[in-house]
Amino acid sequence: MTIIKAISGLIGLIIPLFIGGTIELPENILLVWICLFSFGISGKLLLQLFEKPFLNSYPIIEARDRHPRFLNLFSTYILFLGLGSQLGEILFYQKVGVLPITLIIFGISIYLGAHLFSPKKWLF
Repeated sequence: MTIIKAISGLIGLIIPLFIGGTIELPENILLVWICLFSFGISGKLLLQLFEKPFLNSYPIIEARDRHPRFLNLFSTYILFLGLGSQLGEILFYQKVGVLPITLIIFGISIYLGAHLFSPKKWLF
């Protein structure tokens, strides 16, 4: 996991150099951030709905064990990519644009969606 964090942080440091600066904050970006934050929670609810449709009492153990691990890995990669790009923008351009904040919110929402709901119960 630390190797993934280090690699994604280094890639995040390089992202501002490829973009050539920060992307400016648009006017309606708060609505986009709210939608991104709700993505992780709604994604976890959809996974639970497909794993146990109609409150089926027979759980699919392999799928349920695999999903939180995959979501945890994906959220860690996205979160450290956002932190690395935020650090890169501060170092190279002395300001923070919309891309690092969006990546950080996206990673946190996926992490909370993977760990907020109990996999032993159907919904919460």
